[in-house]
Amino acid sequence: MLKKSVMVGVGNVIGQGIAFAFMTLLAVWMSKEEYGKVRYILSLSTVLSTFVASGFPTAMTRFLAKYHDDLPRKYAYFTNIMFIFLISLIITEIFTSIVFMGEWLLLMVILGYSVSLIYMGTVRGLMDYMKYSIFNIIRNLVKITLLLIIYLYFSITSAPVLLIYAFGGWITIFILEFLWKSDVNFNIKMVSKKLIKDVLLFSSPIFVTTIAYVTVMQAPVLILKYFSDYSEVATLSLAFTLSIVFSFIPVAISTVTMPKIASLRGNEHRIRIFKYSTALILLSGVGLIIPAILFGKQGITMVFKEEYADAYLPFIIISIGAVLAGIRNSFSALWEGGGRPIISTYDTVSAAVVTIFSSIILIPKYGVIGASISYVLGWASSILISSYFLLMLFRKRLSLS
Repeated sequence: MLKKSVMVGVGNVIGQGIAFAFMTLLAVWMSKEEYGKVRYILSLSTVLSTFVASGFPTAMTRFLAKYHDDLPRKYAYFTNIMFIFLISLIITEIFTSIVFMGEWLLLMVILGYSVSLIYMGTVRGLMDYMKYSIFNIIRNLVKITLLLIIYLYFSITSAPVLLIYAFGGWITIFILEFLWKSDVNFNIKMVSKKLIKDVLLFSSPIFVTTIAYVTVMQAPVLILKYFSDYSEVATLSLAFTLSIVFSFIPVAISTVTMPKIASLRGNEHRIRIFKYSTALILLSGVGLIIPAILFGKQGITMVFKEEYADAYLPFIIISIGAVLAGIRNSFSALWEGGGRPIISTYDTVSAAVVTIFSSIILIPKYGVIGASISYVLGWASSILISSYFLLMLFRKRLSLS
């Protein structure tokens, strides 16, 4: 597990490091207001994308991993998941075009973002972690390369930035699948009501979970915009961007542990993997918070100048929330890999409700700081809920399928 996590982790660190540089350059090259506007649109696009790219990437991961030695069933589940995904994509695009008439950038971001997510779910389910890592690196490298070209020869506005963000992954998919074809086959004759039902039963709670997860991540930004302006949104968005470093190791570990748990039988083996995962995530989080506290302010002012100095305290608070989110992801790998995605739904919906209500209460009074605290409170409530179900699992009042 550690070996594969390191492989994925290297890809995440390099890929997310480039993604971090992408957002950093936007903050440096754009005005604070313009940067805040781009982040606001991305937040809205992410919320809308959950209607098409929520449970299906996770379902793809679990069923491909579960039937990795049974090629006919693996191909059948791949076909049925892709069939449902494409129908959902069409419906979501039509819905968005009606509700947000004229906002063609939203349609483009949803299209590009959703296809990249389903591809990552497929590669993850095939447990091809080398390709997963390479995809993470190249897609972000493509994005930052295109951004540099636009900066050097054109002017950076919201439209090209959002298009780069949306379709950077598509270019990478074409390259990888041309050179390194995935072991999956789509055959429309394999579409089956029974398999569609299986996929929907598994995906439905994850759909709710994903909406709740996105709510926790985006609600503070959207509610802050309601009570404030793009300048405050930019400060909070920068703090979230900086906290990405806390997700490198947790994402790498949960990427490996979920399909691993799905392929195992027996609660004892699954719980052991969960314990290793949680311990590594907690240690990495504590190890990163200390230098963030000591050197964070100097780093922010040095890179982003005094204009963003007020992002330091929100960054530290959000970093604590990011560690809690990593632990929550470890729980999620256990529940989803063990065939109990509904538990992830319970804990994440709890986090969303707490985040929304605390944001409404705290943001009008404390602004960016209130938004940051709301984020921490949301993930803290999620861990409490999952800990309760874990206790039930230990006492054998709950079983994994």
